[in-house]
Amino acid sequence: MKLRSLCASAFLTALYLASSTVNAEELGKYGNTWEIQEQDAIDMIQGRLKAMDQKGELDKFWNDYRDKQLAGVENPKPVSGIGPVVEPQIRMYDPTYTYPETVKDHLGNILVPAGTPQDRIDKLTAAFDTAMKSDQVQAALSKVQSRFMDMDGDEMAAFIAAERDKWSAIIEAAGIEKR
Repeated sequence: MKLRSLCASAFLTALYLASSTVNAEELGKYGNTWEIQEQDAIDMIQGRLKAMDQKGELDKFWNDYRDKQLAGVENPKPVSGIGPVVEPQIRMYDPTYTYPETVKDHLGNILVPAGTPQDRIDKLTAAFDTAMKSDQVQAALSKVQSRFMDMDGDEMAAFIAAERDKWSAIIEAAGIEKR
């Protein structure tokens, strides 16, 4: 994550420096120039459709096109490697997502242990959101001049990363030693 943001910063800096030194000016025309001779593709298509309409072939063209598309939907080409079913089978699939790695916050506290199923995370998140939105918790937060930010996991990760970057820059500018 740090390497990606460092590369992006280096790229943007290089792009800025390169763009500030680039100048453009009119150097005149060198060599002969000619008008484009090819017919515009849209004009060509419209011309062909008008010609077909004048000959009475347009309705047949669209009916054939429709029939061909419907035939492809109703009778699709077989997928290679998949044969016809010989005997019925029932296959069980468990769509439960489990976290393969332990998820930690910016201080190293474990938020989600490795192997925790997603449905349990969803239940805990829902219970937490309900508690945080209660009048009692809101009153306690306002007493300490704090607020609850209702975010999903991706939004929270982006917020934490932005705060880390912001405060790291302030700490570095102030000359505070990192631990």
